[in-house]
Amino acid sequence: MFDYLSEWKTIIFMLIAFLCVLLIKFISKGQKQPFSDHAYISKMAKKRGCSEFDIFFLSAEEWHISKKRIECDFKEYLLYENVPYYVKDFVRKTKKKG
Repeated sequence: MFDYLSEWKTIIFMLIAFLCVLLIKFISKGQKQPFSDHAYISKMAKKRGCSEFDIFFLSAEEWHISKKRIECDFKEYLLYENVPYYVKDFVRKTKKKG
């Protein structure tokens, strides 16, 4: 009889553990992660029908950044995902608008 009770305890414990895992997955699905600047730049480019490189140039207009600087910043963005300040500013302002 002891073995019979022990098996049931194991089965119940495994069932509870399984239900906890399902509950955690269900709760985490409801929480949306905000877009990173990198993901948002890509999303903006697709929405506008242009490249991410074009987004860099659009971002730089207000800041009067040279073409050479934009190209260097874009290379760094591609290599290291570093988003320069003027692009971050453009992303922030675009997020506020819509």
